[in-house]
Amino acid sequence: MIPHYGMNNQRPITILLADNNPVFRLGVRSVLGDDPSFSVVGETSTGDRTIDLVRSLRPDVLLLDVQIDGIHALEVLRRLHRSEFTTKTVLLSGELDRLTTRTALLRGARGVLNTDLALRLLARCIRTVNRGELWIARDTASDLVDTIRRSARMDVGTLTAREIDIVNGVIQGASNKLIAKKLGVAEQTVKNRLRRIFAMLQVSNRVELALYAVEQGLTVKD
Repeated sequence: MIPHYGMNNQRPITILLADNNPVFRLGVRSVLGDDPSFSVVGETSTGDRTIDLVRSLRPDVLLLDVQIDGIHALEVLRRLHRSEFTTKTVLLSGELDRLTTRTALLRGARGVLNTDLALRLLARCIRTVNRGELWIARDTASDLVDTIRRSARMDVGTLTAREIDIVNGVIQGASNKLIAKKLGVAEQTVKNRLRRIFAMLQVSNRVELALYAVEQGLTVKD
């Protein structure tokens, strides 16, 4: 059984909606409005205002349209990623190219959601990223890790059961300290195992490791 590293909030998950389409914003409010586990605390149509509202409202989750007016969505992510805010961002788009998706993830986005599917999958996506896990379509993950897979000397089947537990902790957004606590090992042990995993799979950071592991089916969403 995969250890769970998320925490269930008793209060509603607070959401900031940043999208330049008023009809889509209305649809999001309609979908989430009847569910007491969500609270849309603000909305905007510009990147500049998005940053201001994250600073003032401190939402749990930011739904960010890739085509937001004003400051580009990737620049919004860069500025938020460099800040102290813990808001988790889901990037919304009708179609994302590989470079934009990878850049968004490296700049801290926790999810990528196609707007054509957004209203149907929105609640599940928000809950997933709020737990600290990644929300990425399997085909998107597969596309992003093609080069990683080609260069890897070994595959995930060579990982031990303990290393797979550690990888799943990374996927779920847990820190080394929290992974160590859950597994009952020293934090240094987790660090040492991660260095070995990085070297084995030839990935350079936790995001690339998480993407590769998701594509390889190491974790199963509820």
